[in-house]
Amino acid sequence: MYKIADAHCDLLGHLEYNQELGATPHDPEARCSLPQLRAGNVGLQVTAIFTVTGENSSQHGISQSLWFKKLLQDEADFVAKFPQNVSANIPFFRENKTFLVVAIENASGFWAENEPFSKGVQNLNQITQNAGKPLYISLTHHLENRFGGGNKTTVGLKKDGKVLLDYLSDKQIALDFAHASDALVADCLNHIDQNKLQIPVMASHSNLRKIYFHPRNLPTEFIQEILRRDGIIGLNWLNIYLNSPQQIAENLQVLVEEFKAENQVCSGADFFSTSNILSFKESLFFEGYENASDFPKLMQNLSDFGFSEDLLNRFAHQNLVNFIQKLAA
Repeated sequence: MYKIADAHCDLLGHLEYNQELGATPHDPEARCSLPQLRAGNVGLQVTAIFTVTGENSSQHGISQSLWFKKLLQDEADFVAKFPQNVSANIPFFRENKTFLVVAIENASGFWAENEPFSKGVQNLNQITQNAGKPLYISLTHHLENRFGGGNKTTVGLKKDGKVLLDYLSDKQIALDFAHASDALVADCLNHIDQNKLQIPVMASHSNLRKIYFHPRNLPTEFIQEILRRDGIIGLNWLNIYLNSPQQIAENLQVLVEEFKAENQVCSGADFFSTSNILSFKESLFFEGYENASDFPKLMQNLSDFGFSEDLLNRFAHQNLVNFIQKLAA
C-alpha cells in the first residue's frame, strides 16, 4: 500500500469551529480524522489553518495553531511533527504515524481586516511559535479581503496584498494560489517579478481547467508559471471540480504528458467537515472517495489507469516531501 503525503486538509477547522459540539480529532465527520488518516496510510498531512475573513479572524487562526500544538502533545500515538531534515527515502514513513505540517488558508487567519500590519506580523509569529513555519499561505479564500480577490471574484492584488508579499520574500513560505482569482494570480506573479521577490509558489488543492472548467481549476498559463518556478500542484478530490473521481487520473496524465510535471504533482484532497461553518446540504465528495481512508482506492484507480510504479510513488509522497524539504533547506 502506498504511503501518502497530502497537501491540504481542514482537520484544524473541524476542531476550531465545532468546539460547541465537542469535536475531537477522532470524529469521522472530519473526513481527515486521525483514524481515517491512519487507515489511508497517510504518512504526511498538511493541516491548513482556515478562517473566514472578518474582524476576529486572526483569533481563530491563532486558536487553530494551538489545536495543532495540542494534537502533537495529546495524540502522540497517531501524529508527530514532520522532521524536515530527512530524505524522501524516509525510514520514518514506515512508522504507523501521520507526520503533520501546518499551512495557512486565507491570510485573514493572522492579519484580520481591522488590524495594523504590525499586529499581523505579531500574529504570524505567534502561529509559527505554536505550530512551526507554515508550508504555504494563501492570500484569501473564495471571496475578497484586504489582500485581494478569491476565486469567486475578479478582484486582483490590493495594496495590503503587496505589503504582505514584500514581507514574505526570502521567508521560504510558499504562496498558494488554490483559491486566488485569475486576476490575483496574475498580479501576484507580476509583483514578485517586478520587485525581484523570492517567494515560492504552488497550488495546494487545485485541478486543471482544461479538464473541467471551473474558476477554482487552474488555467494553462498559471500551471506553466507554477511549474516554471519549481512549484507543486496538489490535485483536489471534490466533485464540484471534477466529473468523476477517475478524472483525477486524467489531471495527472495531462500534467505528466503535456506539462512534464512528474516531479511537481501530488495529492491535495481537501477533506473537511461539512458540519461546520462551511456546511453544505449535499456531499461534495464522490461515493467511495469521501475521506482519508479512501487513499488506497485512489492509488488503485491510478495504477489501473496505467501509471508506472515510479510515478505513483512520486505522486503519492516523494514530490511533496521533496518540496517541503527544499523550502526548509
